Amino acid sequence: MFTSNRKPRAARWAGGIIGTTAVTLTIALAYGAEQSMRKDEIQPVNPGTAVVDPAIQKIAEAALGEAIKTHKAKGGFAIVAEPSSGKILAVANIDTTNKMSGRWALSQLLEPASIAKTLVVAQAIESGLTTPQEKHSCENGNYRYGSRVYHDWKPEGWNQLTTEETIAHSGTICTIKIAEKVSGDGLVKMLKDFGFGPEGTAKNFPEARTGVLPPLGNPYYPDVVPAVSAGFGFKITPIELVQAYGAIANGGSLMNPLPANADSSEIQAIRRVLSSQNAAKVKDILRQVVLKGTGQGTASSNLYSTAGKTASSHIPDLAKADGKKIGNFAGFIGFAPVNEPKVEVYVGIFAPGAGATPAHGSSHAAPVFKRIAEDVLKHWKVAPDQPQS
Repeated sequence: MFTSNRKPRAARWAGGIIGTTAVTLTIALAYGAEQSMRKDEIQPVNPGTAVVDPAIQKIAEAALGEAIKTHKAKGGFAIVAEPSSGKILAVANIDTTNKMSGRWALSQLLEPASIAKTLVVAQAIESGLTTPQEKHSCENGNYRYGSRVYHDWKPEGWNQLTTEETIAHSGTICTIKIAEKVSGDGLVKMLKDFGFGPEGTAKNFPEARTGVLPPLGNPYYPDVVPAVSAGFGFKITPIELVQAYGAIANGGSLMNPLPANADSSEIQAIRRVLSSQNAAKVKDILRQVVLKGTGQGTASSNLYSTAGKTASSHIPDLAKADGKKIGNFAGFIGFAPVNEPKVEVYVGIFAPGAGATPAHGSSHAAPVFKRIAEDVLKHWKVAPDQPQS
């Protein structure tokens, strides 16, 4: 099922299905010529053993295990972190095919899919290129970029969406419009600034590996803007994504990832990627995902305010195994409570329904996030911030 811990063959820049329901748009491959990931581009897994918090690990394993069983999924992972310190508190992963071992979630190469849209918007806001309430033309779901026409996950698309609504509803066309303002080179720089790639946040963390970024300024990769804006055409590892979203949660500082038992003196901010004001704006946008967007009802808690982003996509490696072309990866990454985030959780579910039904970040991954976040905060005796009847 999974490939990242196996000896790489000619892994390729993968296409995918964009959007929340993952049933309409196939990019096959829409990102210029297919780019090969050479063996020397895939970094080895870092030595050592990641130290986790036993109590938090137990919480994550219980929630993930129940979800894998309930959804008859082929596998999944849940990473729990403390965004203020960068500590990785739990790394739960399950592979029912028994092809992976150890904490493979720290080194699994994945395309982030729609979860990357938030970073595009964050960079655009930080650069003064958009505001949360700016309206964008979504072209009713069809947009020509270069020689190709791109489509939204929703067949009829949207006429207009604000920046905030674009993330709340996971609009692909409007994200591309925002990404055009950032530019292709700006997007690749953004990925590096947020800690992805060979010199990123995962380069020294035990059992992790760094991602593989799209080539900067490569003329054979002309569609880098729609690719990166939709989270395809490059591979990252979950821990890199956790640290990037942790920077949004903690007010804009990209933290060096640390084991759960690290001393407070080891806590280190690598750099500021967002101003505190702009981080607050992005946090509020992610809150809208839960209140009225793709995470509505499934990622929301009656106890704690939550914020985050869904992802639903098609992983070609899984499709080769099960013969399906439907969305087969469901993801959700988020944090709680929103005003003072204490816990961050990234959940990924592979091939729910044994690959026979479409994967949805909202229905398959978001409830696991909610359960883990609630259980961790209750374990820490954090007072609820939601009104109690």
